[in-house]
Amino acid sequence: MNDGEVYQKLIGDFVPPRVFDAHAHLFRSQDVYGGAPSQSSALPQIAGYADWQSAQQSVLGKNAPGDGLFFAFPGIDMNLVAANEFVRNEIQAHPKSRALMMIRPDLSPDDLHFDGAWAGFKVYHCFSGIEQTQDALIEQYLPDWAWEIAHEREWVIMLHMVRQRSLADPANSDYILDRCRRYPHARLILAHAGRGFAGHHTAEGVARLRGLDNVYFDTSVVCEPVALFHILKTFGAGRLLYGSDFPVSQWRGKAITIGDGFYWLYEHDVDWSDWPLGKPTLVGIESLHAIKQAAQMLELRDGEIERIFYHNAVELLGA
Repeated sequence: MNDGEVYQKLIGDFVPPRVFDAHAHLFRSQDVYGGAPSQSSALPQIAGYADWQSAQQSVLGKNAPGDGLFFAFPGIDMNLVAANEFVRNEIQAHPKSRALMMIRPDLSPDDLHFDGAWAGFKVYHCFSGIEQTQDALIEQYLPDWAWEIAHEREWVIMLHMVRQRSLADPANSDYILDRCRRYPHARLILAHAGRGFAGHHTAEGVARLRGLDNVYFDTSVVCEPVALFHILKTFGAGRLLYGSDFPVSQWRGKAITIGDGFYWLYEHDVDWSDWPLGKPTLVGIESLHAIKQAAQMLELRDGEIERIFYHNAVELLGA
């Protein structure tokens, strides 16, 4: 069964006609790796707007989005200026699309150039400066000056939190509560459903955030419905944004819960040749299936599904 057949079996006509992709990477590998050749065979050498659009069409067909929220792909040795400039240039011809500036905590606002192209900031744990970046506290890679600017400009901050238990870790949820209350005009998007690759982490932690008016979540490459279900149950359909996480959406495999954690199971991890009961499909299809399952479990109406795939992002970003 090819990807198109899998899509029809799993997704069918679930995706509404209008889609806005609220989490996608545009990049050149030479910028990600500081001028060196790509260190990951999974990454293309160049992923521009046209490449994103083609990839979306390969998954969503006639429902593929024409606009999105874009930012660079992170790499610890990356050329941040060149990477950000590439993203900005790629979306210039698409006025309904938006870009986030990737930043490091060792920068200051004086190092940055603000203009109408930007809608906020993207931060990443690889810039935390500690050896085991998966253990990083949010304040180690998201500086308060970014919150101050986001508050003043009503900008977005896209946060991929880490630590073993993600949103269920009090260090993460305490930080989010404090900063969202201190900077109420900043809008925080918790990427990957609050890094809900192990869905029970989001299920345990999301209730603590109830009452915050400026916290949002995206669906990007979450492949199980648990985290999405609990976000929707806690906040309703108005705080969840569809995101593809291109180019990760084009890889084959899925994130699976295992014990009190998760594992990225990719196509190359298993010899599938002797297994007749299933084959890996695109991560993007797995993620759409998880959204569909969560929507079905909560019996969402068509208008609520349309909010997730389009209206929430457009209203948040003024697109």
